[in-house]
Amino acid sequence: MEKMIIVNGSPRAAVSNSKKLIEIFKNINSKKFNITEFVCRRDNDKICVEFENTDNVLFVFPLYTDGVPSILLQLFKDIEKAEIKNKPKINVIINCGFMEPFQNDTAVEIIKIFSEQCGFEFGSVLCIGSGEAIMDTPFKLFVNMKIKSFSKAIVKNSKKTFKVTMPITKSMFLKASTSYGYRKIIVKIIKIPYLILCTIKKKYFMLKYFKYTGRNEILWKNVCLLEFAIYLILI
Repeated sequence: MEKMIIVNGSPRAAVSNSKKLIEIFKNINSKKFNITEFVCRRDNDKICVEFENTDNVLFVFPLYTDGVPSILLQLFKDIEKAEIKNKPKINVIINCGFMEPFQNDTAVEIIKIFSEQCGFEFGSVLCIGSGEAIMDTPFKLFVNMKIKSFSKAIVKNSKKTFKVTMPITKSMFLKASTSYGYRKIIVKIIKIPYLILCTIKKKYFMLKYFKYTGRNEILWKNVCLLEFAIYLILI
């Protein structure tokens, strides 16, 4: 089984769209590759070491100002300084907020130049349009299908480029993206007080599970009753 390292090049790392794409890829290829996942900036030293021991590298990242994120550029510099003797095959999954996948082309060229300068073989590419929106809709199915095709290309070393986006018109996409943005803002506004209310409710109903003595019990009950009163006012 060939070794592969996956590099999450998103500044948002664990909560990024890139992480979602990585999980899909890992689920599809768990039996095809021995996969190790790394995060840019945090794991740069480990990535440079693993470059010497892997067969394939997969960079997964979002488009930033028509290029690659700065943390990924820093990793490229670290890899160049490390003078890697092993020459793994470089593959790319890149997503952007634009509807058109071709908006990713400049960033892909940057990866190609990096690979050429370091003597690495450049493999397959998956360009995704529509950003986070496509992952939160039924159109996610198209992304899954493309990742499967992309995975097969890596296995066969066929060096193909795949592109996918939401199958809707540009005007529909603009309207949908605007409402999607509003929904995200509303959710963020509501989320904090909602969590506070849940915490208050939880504390109050936990009274019956805890026993305190003397002042501690009275103080605890008074505090929880006050919180519960606030909860009743706010709902």
